[in-house]
Amino acid sequence: GVFGSIANNKYISEISAAVSNAVTQVHLKGIKIHYLICGKMHDHALFNEIKSRFENLGLNEYFYYESPADELEFDGLMTASDIVISCRKQDRGQLSHIIPRALSLGRPLLTNLKSGYSMIDPDFI
Repeated sequence: GVFGSIANNKYISEISAAVSNAVTQVHLKGIKIHYLICGKMHDHALFNEIKSRFENLGLNEYFYYESPADELEFDGLMTASDIVISCRKQDRGQLSHIIPRALSLGRPLLTNLKSGYSMIDPDFI
């Protein structure tokens, strides 16, 4: 799943396009991939674009959105995910809390080098 606020500085559109393509390809082989976007909604147009992409491909049943009411629920959804994706364009010096949370929960993590965490040794994660 993709975790963090829904905003256009997080490559969510690009990630969603890649995931929808993967879902389409493996679905034909009988494999099911479910895609979760989890976080606060800041960009409704971006979310609607992603949702429409899945709907237009006939993949609505594989797309989920959650905006957890509390941190425990958020961590539960992260723990239930097979992989945590957290990418961002580092533009204000802030760091995502998603990456340390995913690591502390023992979840596999996919991030980008410009996320602000490029100083972490790739062999560590």
